Amino acid sequence: ALYCTLYTDPAVMAHIGVPLSREAARRGFAGARRRNADATGTQRRWVVLDRTSGAALGLFAVLRDPSDPGNAEFGAMLLPSAQGRGVARELCDAVCRQAFGRGGWGLHRLWARHAADHAVAGAALVLTGFGPGPSLGAEAVFALTRERWEAKRGSLACVGLGMMLGAHLAPRARSHIEE
Repeated sequence: ALYCTLYTDPAVMAHIGVPLSREAARRGFAGARRRNADATGTQRRWVVLDRTSGAALGLFAVLRDPSDPGNAEFGAMLLPSAQGRGVARELCDAVCRQAFGRGGWGLHRLWARHAADHAVAGAALVLTGFGPGPSLGAEAVFALTRERWEAKRGSLACVGLGMMLGAHLAPRARSHIEE
């Protein structure tokens, strides 16, 4: 229900695109589940959970470039109740630690895009160390390399609600995204 809720909510989709119909969101969810189940796949999605309550706050995805698996796009969608609370900033920190840290995903570059008029999304990325990249029309692009992250990580502070990545709670995370 979380996937469909996010993709059909006009407030969530305001900076992403046109909200999907319930049926289109269900089809998208089925495709996302298939891609998550593919052990050799390049796309992964996780549920963002509040560490204290265990409540689902949103979803995030890492989409590896098939021609360069060390390069990946990062994207997130948060429920309106999780927006403006520092969750995006903390999520960016957690994803970067997993993308670039010892024993993590082994990426050399992580990038993200958002609607150019969505300054809050850009601020969370910049605070994590992402730098602006070339714009894609109505979208702003930000990128962070492993080298830049390693150089800056000692000067960055992680501030937020104490959430955890849903990947560490697979059975519970699954229950939040089942139809």
